[in-house]
Amino acid sequence: MKEYCGVSGIIGNFDDIFYKLYLTLFALQHRGQESAGISLNDKDHFFTYKRSGFARNLLDIPNVQRKGAMGIGHVRYSTSGNSNIANAQPVYANTNHGKISLAHNGNLVNYKKLRNHLKAAGAIFQGNSDSEMIMHYLAHQEGDFLAALTSTLHTIRGAYSIVLMDEDALYGIRDPYGFRPLVYGKIDGGYIITSETCAIDILNGEYLGEVTEGNILRIDKSGNIEFIPFTKEIIKQNCVFEHIYFARPDSCIFGKNVHKTRYRMGEELARENPDIRPDIVVAVPDSGLSAAMGFADESNVPLDRGLIRNHYVGRSFIYPTQEERKNIVRMKLQPVFEVIKGKDIALIDDSMVRGTTAKEIIGLLKQKGVGKIHYFLACPPIKYSCYFGIDTPNRKKLIANNLLPKEIAEYLEIESVNFLSINGLKRVLKGNANDYCYACFAGNYIMEIEND
Repeated sequence: MKEYCGVSGIIGNFDDIFYKLYLTLFALQHRGQESAGISLNDKDHFFTYKRSGFARNLLDIPNVQRKGAMGIGHVRYSTSGNSNIANAQPVYANTNHGKISLAHNGNLVNYKKLRNHLKAAGAIFQGNSDSEMIMHYLAHQEGDFLAALTSTLHTIRGAYSIVLMDEDALYGIRDPYGFRPLVYGKIDGGYIITSETCAIDILNGEYLGEVTEGNILRIDKSGNIEFIPFTKEIIKQNCVFEHIYFARPDSCIFGKNVHKTRYRMGEELARENPDIRPDIVVAVPDSGLSAAMGFADESNVPLDRGLIRNHYVGRSFIYPTQEERKNIVRMKLQPVFEVIKGKDIALIDDSMVRGTTAKEIIGLLKQKGVGKIHYFLACPPIKYSCYFGIDTPNRKKLIANNLLPKEIAEYLEIESVNFLSINGLKRVLKGNANDYCYACFAGNYIMEIEND
């Protein structure tokens, strides 16, 4: 599974806005490790810096512009476009609407159709990301800037949370379905718009709320805040995988704390499987830890550290090839022999996509003499591909699309595989469970997918 991106924008009076933006990207690093970029507006002069790899690589750029009235930043993993620096963001252009920088999190389902239309009209593309296509489409629209932006938003379809700045203001834009999170807050000296609340927290800021679905949030240089709705057709389809895997545990996503939500997923897993009584509960760190805590407390089975993670290694799905992902598991995780030897364990993980990472983890545990393994997943079986910003493989490569849980257990050579049910997940999400997208579990897509 490939993850999407993280975006951040700051406006205000700061001595070093470059470093403040860097800190927000550092907080959002879990959302993408392929490239990072920052664009600044200082007295209507734009400065854009990009580097492959981690956000920390931005600190190696010599003689960067540090001051500015506003700036935006981006960390990327490609869900649309190849993995190269030409597709790194933010995207900058001097257009007929003035100077604009744009950073995008999501995936457009009509990207290819619009790109082909623009190429036929003479547009020249440097890369092949949907973010660059949005910029081109915006530049081709007539009228003032807000009219052109609104026209663009009425045309693009899919998942998008965007931070954008022109010469006058900072903008945060969220699609009518709210697939991707986008929040805003107050920081000392100004305001921030970003993907997760953890990026507000790293600047000791105050969370003010979400950019609501189908809205443009505009903050000008004087600190005036305005919400501009661009559609009345709102159908909430928040991405449930933010809670299951993507977001940081300390973030508040769609009004819910991520750690507490994952904890309740673990509790529900235990309630749905009362007859399995292992000796210990072991989490696949780090994203499985919160669910493991809930499972252990509900089942009254002790939680122990049977797997240790090397935190100097990134998230395994970030790596582009299956061979790299396979090797990175052994670099990232090591069993604790004294904890697991001879013990029957409940192994708690966030999800299972192809099953190859699970195979590697189980192989590591068996080498250290573990007893019976009962594998628990804190989400339902992933049977369908996602087209809204999570680059899951073709459904034929999804293990739960091809095999029943019992057959997956046979493939993994373990005692059992147990997924959280969709109804169980909805019980965890409680009152607003119907505001989430479950298409990767049930195949009920909210819109037609126009790309190949």
